[in-house]
Amino acid sequence: MYPFADIDVSLKRLPPVYGYRAQKLTSLEKALEPVQSQIDQLPYFVKIAKRNCHYPSEHGLSHDESASIYIYTMEWGETSLYRVLNKALRSDNRQTLTIWFPYLKLFDTASDKLSTVKQTVWRGVNGDIGKNCFKGQVLQWWFVSSCSLSLDVTRGFLEKKESSTLFRIEAINGKKTSGYAQYESEDEIILRIGTELHVKSDPSIQPNGSFLVHLVEVDDENRQPLASTIKESNLNHKKEQNNNANSNRTSDENGHVMLSYNHNSKDLVKSVYESLRAENIPVWFDERDMQDNMYDSMAKAVSDASVVCCFLTREYEESKNCKLELEYAQKLRKRIIPCMVSNRKIWKPTASRWLDFITGSTLAIDFSDTSAQRKIEKIKELIHRIKHEHSTATNEPRSSSHDFRTRIKQKYLQESTVIRMMDEGQCFPIEQSYVNLAIVGAAEQQEKEKLLKEHDQKDRDKYSDPMTSSKRYHGTLLSTYEEIHTAKTPIDVQNIFNECKGSTRKILILGRAGIGKSIFCQYVTYRWAKDELLSEYQLVVLIRLRKLTENRYPPGTYSLADLLKKEYFPFEDLSYEEIQSFTGMCNKHQVLWILDGYDEFSKSSPEQLRDVFECIYRTQHHILTSRPYAIELRYDVKLEIVGFTNDDIPKYIDQFFNQLKPNIQNVTVESKKLIRFLESNSNIWGISHIPVNLELICSLWTDPHWSKTTALTMTTLYDNIIEWLCRRHLARNKINHGEMSKQAVYKHFDGELQLLELLAFRAMEYNTILFTSNFLEEIEAELVCPLSDYSNLFNIGILKSYEDNSIGTAKPMKKQHYFIHLSFQEHFAARYLLRLLKGTTKQNAINFIKNNRYDHRFHFVFTFGSGLLAHIPYRSCLELFWSTIQEEPADLIGITAIKLTIACIDELLPHDVFPQRTQHLKSISDWIKFCSQHHSPPIREQLVQSLNQTNYLLKNSLIQNTLVTIIEQDQLDDPENIIWFVSALCITEPSEKLIFKVLPYLKHPKQSVRVAACHVLESIGEKAATPEVIAALINVTLDEQDNVRAAAYQAFGSMGDRGATSEVISTMLNGIGDKGDNAGSAACTALGSMGAKAATSAVIDA
Repeated sequence: MYPFADIDVSLKRLPPVYGYRAQKLTSLEKALEPVQSQIDQLPYFVKIAKRNCHYPSEHGLSHDESASIYIYTMEWGETSLYRVLNKALRSDNRQTLTIWFPYLKLFDTASDKLSTVKQTVWRGVNGDIGKNCFKGQVLQWWFVSSCSLSLDVTRGFLEKKESSTLFRIEAINGKKTSGYAQYESEDEIILRIGTELHVKSDPSIQPNGSFLVHLVEVDDENRQPLASTIKESNLNHKKEQNNNANSNRTSDENGHVMLSYNHNSKDLVKSVYESLRAENIPVWFDERDMQDNMYDSMAKAVSDASVVCCFLTREYEESKNCKLELEYAQKLRKRIIPCMVSNRKIWKPTASRWLDFITGSTLAIDFSDTSAQRKIEKIKELIHRIKHEHSTATNEPRSSSHDFRTRIKQKYLQESTVIRMMDEGQCFPIEQSYVNLAIVGAAEQQEKEKLLKEHDQKDRDKYSDPMTSSKRYHGTLLSTYEEIHTAKTPIDVQNIFNECKGSTRKILILGRAGIGKSIFCQYVTYRWAKDELLSEYQLVVLIRLRKLTENRYPPGTYSLADLLKKEYFPFEDLSYEEIQSFTGMCNKHQVLWILDGYDEFSKSSPEQLRDVFECIYRTQHHILTSRPYAIELRYDVKLEIVGFTNDDIPKYIDQFFNQLKPNIQNVTVESKKLIRFLESNSNIWGISHIPVNLELICSLWTDPHWSKTTALTMTTLYDNIIEWLCRRHLARNKINHGEMSKQAVYKHFDGELQLLELLAFRAMEYNTILFTSNFLEEIEAELVCPLSDYSNLFNIGILKSYEDNSIGTAKPMKKQHYFIHLSFQEHFAARYLLRLLKGTTKQNAINFIKNNRYDHRFHFVFTFGSGLLAHIPYRSCLELFWSTIQEEPADLIGITAIKLTIACIDELLPHDVFPQRTQHLKSISDWIKFCSQHHSPPIREQLVQSLNQTNYLLKNSLIQNTLVTIIEQDQLDDPENIIWFVSALCITEPSEKLIFKVLPYLKHPKQSVRVAACHVLESIGEKAATPEVIAALINVTLDEQDNVRAAAYQAFGSMGDRGATSEVISTMLNGIGDKGDNAGSAACTALGSMGAKAATSAVIDA
């Protein structure tokens, strides 16, 4: 939908609009402040307009003036500014316009400065109002009229309309918005408020059934020459109407018979044509198959016809030209005789589609029997019907349901994109963005959540050894969180009603904030509109419950039809027949209602809408979505969306990165890097099952500006997710947060965030993850204030409710809760710890660190704590935190202490806030040297695991220089241990010196060393694709040992496109024929991993 092809034009006279030109100029924000309540998220769209508008302007427009034009041309749905403004301008009540005067002043001032256009422009509108125009008529449009210089563009947006009117306007004061509009290619021209127009000639009907009206803009220069024409036209209008009525009489007496067919039926139709000619019946038959170039000829043929005979086949139904001519015939009320060419047992017109809509109520002549005798009989039957059938058979539609159903389907098909949450200027096709969410039965989900409760009750006391207990407990607990995201019995959307028992199908779908409930609803309606899902329903109606507000639904009585009209046809009326048709569908259970967001509706639903909601709940087939805590309604079938499965996460990441081509180089490499990053961080992997979190992670990873200015540490990632959740909550409560800093956002939620910190810390102390109502009461007592004072605590999206009683409750304090992932609990506990450490009770924090620093259960609390030290509010306690962490006595074994140091220092490495980090890097370096010199597999494996879970440590020059040093030291001795040690490390950004030191080992006498050296290069990946490395590896492919050659091919495969040189591809092709047990398959696999550059004709043929 676009402004020049959407807003309806009324021909009624409206009072003039005066007063706005006397207003004072102001900023765009100030000008639109009075209308903010009428347009959701208006401040956000103002911000977009000011960011993207054309400024500085060569036409002298100020920043706000330019933005006033840009925002008018923006499209964001039914509350787009141009829609709401023009609706107000078309209202008889001019008092309601005064709130728009500041904006109209700004918009009009900006329009004055734009280039003036004197040429023909085009405007298309819904409906056949053109038939009410007549030559000489004077129109005055008291709204902003958006037109286009392009006829094709305007026609393009009217092609799918059942009826429309196209205005051809000779503009003399049009204002060109090119360069200032959102859609540059549309060549939009604005006709200003109060434009006066003269109808130059009577409207004409176009081949597609639309009306064409020729208008001329009137101003002081051409007003007098037109005056006499207008006067004469008005005097003679009644006479012309009578003449038109006479000339439009039916042409059955002298018109021809038109044969409408698809070229596959040409032989049959030609026989019919010859038989009609033999009977001296005038006939029009397109035997030249003009197809796409036949519009003018076809229009005349239909217009002059008395009867249209259509020959029905599957191809006819799919043909755009056939659809055009038959719909045009119906519009002109021509007599239509359907002739069935296909056998009805094999094919017949599709129910509720256009062909069935036109011909379904008329008996068709059966031409499916191709025998000569039957053909003659049927032609005679056709001739009889042409001559003798009553001429008033006009093939009226059987039902008015087709029109509004088609428009709703079209709306769903147009809403086929998903807007990115981090950048709402970016949107992608839903078919490319939607990854199946795991939908499981709520009972099954509760069974999984009970495992969390069981851990609280049993597992904490199961192990006698404190160290083993905490480590195993933490690992088991993480596995339990993972289990929640593993759908044992996923449910296909098509089958969600299978468990419904009663006559009225009702499904409750639960899901936490950000899990994807609304996108799920959008996806279902889109698939239904494409006839791919829920085809048993004539209509699917999606209602966003948050939009059912007091402002939009003033006090009164509302029906189901009122709800449909308000949400889907706010600017037009439904006919009596359409309302009756819709009501009939509802009564027959042919309508599926999807009610999205009950949690947002239940708290503040208008009293006047309770009855209509109750009607849907009691009598209609429906799906209701909600967050879990808000439901008191009874549903026998409950499902829960639990987010992405483990397999879905890589799929989503691949889709996300592919959608951003060509803005990202090496898409495959970057997506693999992110997947590896997530898989190596169990906490981040856990929260990635929630779609909103995964999109935030992908957005941050791919944002070049962000990545250059901010380090993507685990702590920073969680901090950004929490900030975004807070901003989303502000937006839902219509609080403008666009100009708010992070500190301002956090200040707004200060009470809730501090309470979350306290909850998390006490839960970690008590070794619990499920907060019972008793636990919440204890926290309430500690705060000395009721939790009800923190109204947003349960709504931000960080806590999830859990109810194991059969009788639910909507009171949050009576439910049990847990953090959406254990890592969020650890993050908030770390915030509380640092708050203690910089406060007056710091000794409590010091004691806590000393007592728990080597307890694996608190490992991530301290890791998050270290990362938070880079943030300004916590920097004052940086030295105290680290001195306490490193204070004697150290861990007896030592490996636990160094693992904590590795995790904590990695969170701080990208920030220049910790001058003492060198001494800690030195201790890590010493441990690397120790593991290279002593054969202790358990310790070595733990150290490698810790190093590989870091994001920055292995990129550090001191650490890489340590690896270079130990490689050099071992060159004269047996180097196998050190090379295997280095090959186990994920070094994605190696120094040139490190790569160079590895190359000699490719020629080492010991076979296992050569294999290990290849694995080092394989783990390095694309950064190893230097000419020297490539040449060395090509030589290794000639090695006598099969497993060495295979390792070389694997190293090539990890290089991706960068390694796909002609020499490498030639080498790999030779390798495919390798007779060894492993080398041939390794070469083949590696070629498939090298990307598009490796897909040469020789590779494909191989």
